Amino acid sequence: MNCRIEIIYSQKDKLSDKILQFIFDLNQNNIPALGSLNNLKHVQDIYNQSLFASLVTIKEKFVGFAFIMDCKSDYKSLNYKFFKNSFENFLYVDRVAFLEEFQRKGYGTELYNEIYKIANNLGSPLCCEVNTIPLNKQSLDFHNKFGFQTLEKVPFGEKQVAMLCKY
Repeated sequence: MNCRIEIIYSQKDKLSDKILQFIFDLNQNNIPALGSLNNLKHVQDIYNQSLFASLVTIKEKFVGFAFIMDCKSDYKSLNYKFFKNSFENFLYVDRVAFLEEFQRKGYGTELYNEIYKIANNLGSPLCCEVNTIPLNKQSLDFHNKFGFQTLEKVPFGEKQVAMLCKY
């Protein structure tokens, strides 16, 4: 694979306008798999609450991203709070997305391998949720292949998510 995965720790770095715009646009193009963002400030706010962001680039082009929270975040997401109430120590993949032409080509696996290494070094399980209503089969298949286990299925209004964890 010819991709570069950059880990940007929120305590040290600020996201550039170019990165904020890329994340916002990619996120919005992946609704309903990802929750909607209000604006670029909302992206920056999520980043500020994260432990780190991961950016995936190929030939200096941004192709994917992820936001990762730890157990110390003040993040208000109900999904995040599920894991905060379930674990003393964990990493939480808040959102992850790739440009469509870079999906199902192994880049997500590379990204998750890097994130899982960090979780493993911290002695933390890696947690996330995936929509089951509406069904996000591609993401469920990916997380299943990667060894995530379903802890519970939780309804949220018209949506339902599977709470997943990899130890």
